[in-house]
Amino acid sequence: MSGDDANGCRHRPTLGATAEAHESLDTAFRLVSNRLRRYVLYHLVASDGVSELEDVVDHVMDLEAKAGESTHQRRTVVTALEHNHLPQLAETGVIDYDRRSGTIRYYDYPILEELVDLTAEFEPSGPDEIDSH
Repeated sequence: MSGDDANGCRHRPTLGATAEAHESLDTAFRLVSNRLRRYVLYHLVASDGVSELEDVVDHVMDLEAKAGESTHQRRTVVTALEHNHLPQLAETGVIDYDRRSGTIRYYDYPILEELVDLTAEFEPSGPDEIDSH
């Protein structure tokens, strides 16, 4: 966690930069800690930046079925996304969600994208199923 300055001297990053990096990492881990939220992120990261809620729900339902976890009904998934997971993603600035139109706009978050790619490797449905959406 140190670097060289213009004179070649080693130094530690400032507390502010370190605290910001830790907060960003903690946020990314928190966001991928829930299976439904990961499924949403797999879709959003692979999209062109804008998705419709219905497309995201379809993706989540497909991944749950492929992983043998299809215990949720569609309405339950929609409710969980609208009232829990999408607001959490929006609160962190990863997405904007317009509930009236059902439009979700994803914003790049490099460390989160790296974690999303890593977690996809370990999902029961497998990374090929996740990448194909």
